[in-house]
This record gives sequence, structure tokens and C-alpha cells, in this order.
Amino acid sequence: YSQGHYAEAIRILNKIKDMDRSAQVFDSQLINYTFGFLYFSTNQFTSALNYFKMYEDTNDDFIISSIANCYYALGKYKTAISYSMKLKELQYQDKELLYSSYFELKDYTNANKYALQLLDENYSFDNLMKVQATSAYDNTKLNYAYKAREIAQSDEQIIYANQAIAP
Repeated sequence: YSQGHYAEAIRILNKIKDMDRSAQVFDSQLINYTFGFLYFSTNQFTSALNYFKMYEDTNDDFIISSIANCYYALGKYKTAISYSMKLKELQYQDKELLYSSYFELKDYTNANKYALQLLDENYSFDNLMKVQATSAYDNTKLNYAYKAREIAQSDEQIIYANQAIAP
């Protein structure tokens, strides 16, 4: 796993699971969660979701967040939002998922709400452009695009900001 050989890690984990059936030395929850994580890492989101959902009833934020991420990756944005709303405390990456889900659904009002929260936590070019992209008013859009251009760190970022400013 640490070398990025996820398919091989899955193969080895299957062997461990088969060998451990009688001895039960390894915690089955750990094995199943690891399967979920490895399947997610190999873009097998449906398989990952099946493993994560085994532990949905634990109400563990990490599991719920993993389920939300699987649904997002599968293009089920409303379900991703629904699971994210079950989290006891939203982490930065959860707010990014909510922003992205709402943005994909073209619900720019809610996307903007999370873009502003992301910007409060991390004042960056990307977050400024997220706020710009979801703002309802042209003056606000322009203001955030100029702010983003001021802190741009590459020609690509400057071009991107200018493309938002030009219209």
C-alpha cells in the first residue's frame, strides 16, 4: 500500500482474510475498512462503498465521510450531500465535498456558502475563485477575481483570473 501498489495490496489482504477465517487474529472491521480504502484508492467506488456501508451504523464521522466521498465519485451528489450532513463536525475536506456537490448540482447559493467557509479557513487562489464562481452579483464576482489575481502564483492562475475578469 505505502508504495502505491493498491491492486497487490488488495490481493494480499484477500489472502490474509482467507487465512484468518479460523484463527481470527485480525480484526474483521480493520480488514473490511482497509478493503474499502483500497478499493476507493483504485477508483472502485461501488466496491469501496459496499465495505464502508457495513459500518454506517457506527455513526463514525470518518466512515460517514468516506461514504459521502464514494457517492460523490459515483456522481450521486445529492446522496453525498445527505451523508455529509450527518457528520457531527465538518472537516475542511467535507466542506470541499459539499461545495463541489452543490456546484455540480448548479446550486450556487449553497455552493457559495461552503466556498466562503473554505476561504475563511484557507485564504488561497483556489478558494477565492470558488467564491467568485458562485457569487450571485457581478460586483462581488469581480472583487473576488481581482483578489485571486493579486495572489496568483503562476501564469495559469493569472490567465484563469483574467478570464473571470474579462466579461
